[in-house]
Amino acid sequence: RLFGFFVDRRTLATRIFDRLGNILDEGSTAQIRQTLLNIRGVDYNWIATIISFIFFIFVATTLFNVIKNSMEQIWHIGIKDKPGILFTLKLRGRSMIIILLAGILFFVGLVTDSIQAFIGAYINNASPTFGKIFLMVLNQILFVAIVTTWFTVLFRFLTNGRPSWKTAIRGGLLTGILFTIGKFILRIMLPLSNIGNIYGASGSIILIMLFVFYSSFIFYFGACFVKILSDASAKPIRTIKGAFLYELKEIPKETN
Repeated sequence: RLFGFFVDRRTLATRIFDRLGNILDEGSTAQIRQTLLNIRGVDYNWIATIISFIFFIFVATTLFNVIKNSMEQIWHIGIKDKPGILFTLKLRGRSMIIILLAGILFFVGLVTDSIQAFIGAYINNASPTFGKIFLMVLNQILFVAIVTTWFTVLFRFLTNGRPSWKTAIRGGLLTGILFTIGKFILRIMLPLSNIGNIYGASGSIILIMLFVFYSSFIFYFGACFVKILSDASAKPIRTIKGAFLYELKEIPKETN
């Protein structure tokens, strides 16, 4: 509804499903579309919309808090005192800003798609073959740039640790490239698999869960890369006020 004030809702929905279609197969995309259509009636009830929005914010910020805790375990970051209400609200507010940034990046993606279509119309008139290749390469470069920005912001601001911008950008770029490569692999391999025959109607849901699992794996791999790169550089991860870094050491067992 928020982006509906700036972009036509039909166009927005079409672009969203086009993006999903570039990652998942047609069956999984259709499953998501059908799920959203099933709750469309509730969407027009403003009271239910407000309640759903509050519930969504609570679930989304809680999910980001789980991701934050996992990253802090990887980066060996702890909290000195028991978090109070203000500290908890601050963390959820930070998650809200990151979620809003995700929406802004998606909106930027829609704008770049329109620019690509405008440029492509002229290039295709001159050389259709070159225009097709050029737009495909340009689309992937812009996709990597957007997801790299997203991952960089997560590595830089999500946790109570602050890696340097240089390290965060490197980690975001590596994660963005691996994410893009994984998108191609999943796009090619999933339709060739027999998951649909094994799980039947639930096959699309299984494919979506596999993609979420792969995305999580790549993200935490990037977090490990940021940790190793920070430890190897002259600018280690610094903590914010109220947090600290710790080390894990093996204590040899004493023998009597």
